[in-house]
Amino acid sequence: MGKRDEPYADRLFGFVLWNEYLTGQSAESLETLARKMGVDFPFSRTDTCYLVISGMERVAYREYGISAIRYDDGTYALWERTIAPGLEKLGYVSTYIMEIYHQYKHLLYLLTPTSGATKVEEAAELIHDTLQRYFEADFLPEETLHGNFTVFSDCLHGQRDIMEAFEKLRQMHGYTFFTPERRLYALDTLEGIRVPLEERWIRQTVRELSEAIFKQEKDNAEQILRGVLYPALRDSQDRTLCLRAASHLKNSLMDVSEVIPVDTDIIRAFAPESYSLFDPMWDALCVLAATVMDALREHERSFGLLTRTAMRYIQKHFPESDLSLGAVAEYAGVSPAYLSRTFNREIGISIPSYILHMRMNYAVSAMRAGDRPIHQIARESGFTDMSYFAKQFRKQFGESPSSYAERVHRKLLENR
Repeated sequence: MGKRDEPYADRLFGFVLWNEYLTGQSAESLETLARKMGVDFPFSRTDTCYLVISGMERVAYREYGISAIRYDDGTYALWERTIAPGLEKLGYVSTYIMEIYHQYKHLLYLLTPTSGATKVEEAAELIHDTLQRYFEADFLPEETLHGNFTVFSDCLHGQRDIMEAFEKLRQMHGYTFFTPERRLYALDTLEGIRVPLEERWIRQTVRELSEAIFKQEKDNAEQILRGVLYPALRDSQDRTLCLRAASHLKNSLMDVSEVIPVDTDIIRAFAPESYSLFDPMWDALCVLAATVMDALREHERSFGLLTRTAMRYIQKHFPESDLSLGAVAEYAGVSPAYLSRTFNREIGISIPSYILHMRMNYAVSAMRAGDRPIHQIARESGFTDMSYFAKQFRKQFGESPSSYAERVHRKLLENR
């Protein structure tokens, strides 16, 4: 097979070789693969090299309607015309390829130093500044916060070093989600400051937050949002985990809307994945939570004091298995019959039905979190009889609790 003539196809097949190289394939395997593809090696193998990952934050080019091919064509031409000659003056032979893998569109540079090469920081800075000027002047339709973010390795020796550095640099490039600054980082700069965070803790904290929202405990909800979840997620520097946390909370707010009428359009419209920076996403989430709490308060204002008192009591005590009309009436200081008539007239359902509805929706919310067995969730929801719980669950949701939990668990695994 002869060498391919199409420049883009040549780079695309070269990209395949790059990935083989970065995952530690042998030189013999790469040579065989290159011959079969009909392309030359897109880089010079060397025992000493540096690896650089650069480019726009990956949300940016989608936000501005820029295709991956246009992105690659523009940056490849810039490398040929400006970056490669500039690096050569600094004493480096460079190779470029865009890494195209699902949502990743990284610009990769392999730098081979020659005699008299300058410090690698100067080479990485040249790449960073050249791309930044290009993005701002010619590529993007307006000024953007998601321009150039460049990270680079120290001196690497052999394929295994490159493979490990590649994975770390790619992870670090996701840090653009947490800072609007256009910056240059060395590989070790962010190492050690990431704080590991378990998704189970996130689900538990989101559950506590949704309960505070439902009970209209505004100060408590604000503390959990701003004082607990926000710093923990930011310190984790894990974009995927942050988006999952926002999605968990969105689902919890939808659960609230099923119990008390809230405009679900504003909840559905919130799309965490559409935000390219963490702080604006979290600000929007805080506004959404506040909007839901305001809607809950406005909803309660339309009822009389007796009904509001009963609702608040049920919201707080529905996990107690012995909660009944009599207990609510005793707390409200009226007869069960009078409370029942008043509540039914204003809400449209009986107090036992309202208690059951609260328990079932809490159970569904807990099952979506996927971190506890069904029998435990049933107890926490106020059910002591599993067969009764299963019967009511099937009646309201059209399937058994185990079937629903299995479907939710499968979906959680698919999203990871």
